[in-house]
Amino acid sequence: MTNVWQMPDGIYQHVLIASGTPNVYMALVLDLRTAAVLGHHLLDLNELYGLSQAPVTP
Repeated sequence: MTNVWQMPDGIYQHVLIASGTPNVYMALVLDLRTAAVLGHHLLDLNELYGLSQAPVTP
């Protein structure tokens, strides 16, 4: 799965590419004028929000 959001000015795109691991994505910021990657980040929602951990019971 890949999702793309384009800024209203048409210059930048934000791309989210799913990995083979649930809730883990490669996030890219692209400059369409220069065909360059401005930034990238491995977004691991499992680690960020503790999604892979068993629920804590009181």
